[in-house]
Amino acid sequence: MKRKIKIRRSTVERAIYMLIVIGLVIYGLKDSDVSVKLIHAVMEAFSILFNIV
Repeated sequence: MKRKIKIRRSTVERAIYMLIVIGLVIYGLKDSDVSVKLIHAVMEAFSILFNIV
């Protein structure tokens, strides 16, 4: 018997958020000043999305 895996929207949102932040951290090894600004912008944008939904 196969079980269906239930994936919630919030789980997908958080996974995407983490992938973006990890990508920016890796980019930060090359250009840290720009990466810090991008990470803060992404954090603010996703915090707004998480609070709305």
